[in-house]
Amino acid sequence: MYGNTIIIKNPTERASADAEWLSQVKSDKKDQFKEDLGEALRSKYTDDEKLSLLLILQLAVAAGNTARVTYISQLAAWIDQGQELLYAAQDNVDAATTEDEVSAMELNLDAWLAADPQVVIRTAKGIE
Repeated sequence: MYGNTIIIKNPTERASADAEWLSQVKSDKKDQFKEDLGEALRSKYTDDEKLSLLLILQLAVAAGNTARVTYISQLAAWIDQGQELLYAAQDNVDAATTEDEVSAMELNLDAWLAADPQVVIRTAKGIE
């Protein structure tokens, strides 16, 4: 409907409009999953903590402190695992053929959150 006029689309126009709608639904779901992962990560580590740990990691690499690198790298590996879960969920969204399929999809991060290596700045700085 446009103003007071009803516009009837032909089958090709309907198919195009449906495809456009599904594309937008998929994009929104993938964005939601990305936000979900970000929120989950921030629930464990603040942005300042992540930045500090990255700096400590870079300094440890430069100094050849392999024990410190190994400790902090647990966090990097854990974050990478979360990103892999995100990418797999987004790929599933891309493969969906209906709005209902997309709407039913969820990004379950419970096991990932439970596997948090609990890397601590103070501990990292104390590793010689």
